[in-house]
Amino acid sequence: MLLYYNADANLKGVNSLTPFMKAIIAKNVEIQAVLVDYVDDFNIETYDHVSTLALAISNRSPFVEEIILGGADVNYAYGYDLIDTFSLCLQYPNPKTFKLVWDRLKYDGDDMSLGSILWRISGTLRKEIFKQYIDIIIDSDNLNPVVDSVSIAEDYYMVIVRFCDFFHQLSIDQLTKLTCRLLCYGYVATSFDMSKIFLHYGYCELFKIMLHMDIKFIGRRPPDTSRLIYDLNYKISNLLDQLVGVVNVEYLHNTIYQILDYCIYPKLLRSYIELDRDDYVTFKILHLPKVPSLLELARNKCREHIIEKFNVRSSRQFYTVIRHMDLNRVYKRILSFEQKLYFPSYVYSKKYNKCT
Repeated sequence: MLLYYNADANLKGVNSLTPFMKAIIAKNVEIQAVLVDYVDDFNIETYDHVSTLALAISNRSPFVEEIILGGADVNYAYGYDLIDTFSLCLQYPNPKTFKLVWDRLKYDGDDMSLGSILWRISGTLRKEIFKQYIDIIIDSDNLNPVVDSVSIAEDYYMVIVRFCDFFHQLSIDQLTKLTCRLLCYGYVATSFDMSKIFLHYGYCELFKIMLHMDIKFIGRRPPDTSRLIYDLNYKISNLLDQLVGVVNVEYLHNTIYQILDYCIYPKLLRSYIELDRDDYVTFKILHLPKVPSLLELARNKCREHIIEKFNVRSSRQFYTVIRHMDLNRVYKRILSFEQKLYFPSYVYSKKYNKCT
């Protein structure tokens, strides 16, 4: 009746609340339905900087979509006293609302990196909602600024770590989809990305895809297993020599453990044994051959021959050549490091005991 007689539906009252905002707080859906079409500005804020959209999300109003489509600003709220729409989507999970927000978000990598976003999402939401939120990011067209951000910061490897830390194998499919989407938008993978993917997921489908892409070398870290596979500027023995020089560095021990699946390098084995560590790496070394197999030597020489003969300068070129060579699939798997060459004797013992 009041509206019929031209009552002002946007008049601000106590704390700058409009009638529509009061209806949201009161959770009066019928009044909200009447007033929503009369709101002139969905960006009105209360005296303490709470927007109409923030009130709608936090009070689970059924008119969040109308508010956003009506022009409400979904972007970051800068300042400790301001409420952030993105944060509210985590506090009050709703995939439909998150999609509306993300599609309109002016992503600011300086304010919040993709790694930070995933950290917040994975640390706040249940697995099912987390996966839905990530699918929304993957399927959106709002990825250009994300690519610009991770390319400048060179921190996509942190995204890989986030996926692995929280969900490991459950997340590899989504990580693959996200990475491929970023590659489509022009992202260039880095050596850190390759290292983290192989360290956490091994020779997975995503790693195989990345081997066929351009790889940007960053940092000066010691070689790891992934670098033996994609870095064709050095012979494998040269990379292993570099590793021997820093064998006592703690974080490299997982790398050495992985390398032992593909290479037996006596100098590396001796150097590690001399550390006198009673650990999982030492245990593995003690159950492996002490000298490289003829198959390993042949693999290394064959790789060197292919690189020289075809003037290969990148991983992308090398693995394209291998894919098109007239070779048995088993040989291709060996040349590409997809096939492990060594298994500790205790692995066979377990298999034998299981059979008996």
